[in-house]
Amino acid sequence: MSHRPLLAFAAVVLSLCMIPSTSGMTSGEEKKVALSPEDGFGPHDDKKTLNVPKTLLPLGTKAGAVLRNDEGVFATVAEIADTLAVLDYNHPLAGKPLVVQLKILKVQNP
Repeated sequence: MSHRPLLAFAAVVLSLCMIPSTSGMTSGEEKKVALSPEDGFGPHDDKKTLNVPKTLLPLGTKAGAVLRNDEGVFATVAEIADTLAVLDYNHPLAGKPLVVQLKILKVQNP
């Protein structure tokens, strides 16, 4: 199994996020980096949840399902009660600490 897409993603993340602990790394170098929720996908934001009537969900929807609204935005079904469901529009990794294994494929200055 190839990890190439993950590594390429990590390289893009480095260029976008400028993770301080990666400063000075060179091509071919690998490092495991711990990220706080704030440095990863941000904290979980309760304002990004929405209570909706259960009848608006597709038939058979269960908690944990990922749905797309009319605008193309994804939400996770956080819970389903008798008449209401809670949709969570946070990124699934929001609020979670992350540990990522990085490999620098190429270094170039912008």
